[in-house]
Amino acid sequence: MVTFTKLKPSELKVVGIAALGGALEFYDFMIFVFLANTVSPQFFPATQHINSLLGLFSAFTVGYLARPIGGLVFSHYGDLRGRKKAFYVSILLMAVPSLLIAILPNYQHIGFIAPVILVLLRIIQGLAVGGEIPGAITFTFEHVDVNKRGRAIVIVFFALSLAVLFAQGITALLHSLLTQEQFYHWGWRIVFLIGAILGVVGGYMRKNVSETPLFNSIKSQRKESYVPAAYLFKNHLPQLAQGLSILCLDAVSMFLLFLYMPTFLVNFKVHNPIPADEVHVINSISLGIFSVFMLLFGYLSDHLGRKKLILIGSILLILLPYPMFTILLSGSTKAVLVSLIILGVSFSLVASSYGAMLAELFPAKVRYTGVGLAYNLAFAAFGGTTPLIVTYLIKVTKNPLMPAYYLMLLAVLGLLGTLTIKPNKLY
Repeated sequence: MVTFTKLKPSELKVVGIAALGGALEFYDFMIFVFLANTVSPQFFPATQHINSLLGLFSAFTVGYLARPIGGLVFSHYGDLRGRKKAFYVSILLMAVPSLLIAILPNYQHIGFIAPVILVLLRIIQGLAVGGEIPGAITFTFEHVDVNKRGRAIVIVFFALSLAVLFAQGITALLHSLLTQEQFYHWGWRIVFLIGAILGVVGGYMRKNVSETPLFNSIKSQRKESYVPAAYLFKNHLPQLAQGLSILCLDAVSMFLLFLYMPTFLVNFKVHNPIPADEVHVINSISLGIFSVFMLLFGYLSDHLGRKKLILIGSILLILLPYPMFTILLSGSTKAVLVSLIILGVSFSLVASSYGAMLAELFPAKVRYTGVGLAYNLAFAAFGGTTPLIVTYLIKVTKNPLMPAYYLMLLAVLGLLGTLTIKPNKLY
C-alpha cells in the first residue's frame, strides 16, 4: 500500500523558500512570452505580424542561449562555495533587468537602440535563470530525507506553474481594467514592474536561509581542489546525456503546451477562431489541471518510481500530439480545452519526476553543475528556441501541425534516454 510521510517543518520551510523564490524569478522571465503580441511590434516593427513575432522570439531565444553560461558560473560557485550564496545572487540579477524593461522606451522613441537594450537585458536575465532552477532543485534535494525528494521538488515545480498562472492572471486583469490602447502603450509595463518588486522580495527571503547539510559535510571533508565541470565531463558524461534527453522533452513540452500555446491559437487557429481573452482562460485552466496532476504524480514518484512515470509520459507524448493538435486547429472551444488537458496530464507524468531524477544522476560534489548543465543546455537548445523554431517551421512549410511533429520527435528522444537509466546507478 502506498503511504505518504509528511515533510517536517524544517523541510517545509526550505521547500517554501526555494519554491516561492523560484516562482518569483520564473514569473519575471516568462511574462515575456505572454506579452508577445503586445511587445513585439513596439520593439521589432515589421510589415508582417509574423516577422515581428519572430523578432521578439529571437530576443527571447538569445536570453535562453545565455542560460548555459550562467548555469556554469552559478553551478561552479555553488559546488565549490555553497548552494545558498549562488541561490541568493541569481534572483537579484532578475529584478533589475525587469525594472529596466518596465521603463525602457520603445523603437518609436529611441530607434534601434530599444531592441538592442532589450536583448542585453534578456541576456542578463538568462544568465541569472541559468543558476536559479538548478539551484532550487539541488537546494531542495539536499535538504530533505531521501524518501521525500520527489514530493519536495515537485512542490518547487508546482510553484513555478503557479507563477505562470499568476503572470497570466495579471495580464488578463490588466486587459479587463484597461482599454486596448492603454494596455498597448503602458499597461504591459506594469506586469514587468510587478516582477521586479517580487524579485526583490524573493531575494530578501533567501538571505537568511541555511546552507544544505550535505554541502557542509562534503566541504569539510574536501582534501583537494577540483573544477566541477571538468570532473563531471570526465566521470559522469553518460548521466549528463541521460539528463539532457529527459530535459529536452520537458523543455519543449512546457513551452509548446503552455507558454507558446496562446500565441499559437491566436495566430494559427483559422477554423473556429477563439478570442485572445478566451485563449488565455483556456490556457490557464489547462495549466492549473496540469499542475495538480504534476503534484499528485510527484508524490507517487517516491513510491512507484520516477523512471516508470517518465516512460509512460513519454509514450503518451509520442501517440497523442498529432490527433490533439488537429483538434486544436479546427475544434470548438470546449474541444480545444479538452485536448490541452489531455496533453497536459500526459506531460505531467514527466514533469513530476524529472527534477528528483536529474539530481539523483549526479554525486553531491558535482550535483549543482550536473543539474545546471543538463537543465540549461536543454532549455537553451530546445526550450527557449521552441517558439522561434515552430513559428519558422509553420512559416516555411505552411503546415500548422509542425509543433505536434516537433513534440513527438522530442518524446522519442526522452523515451530512449530514460530507458538507459539504471536505478542502481543513482545517487
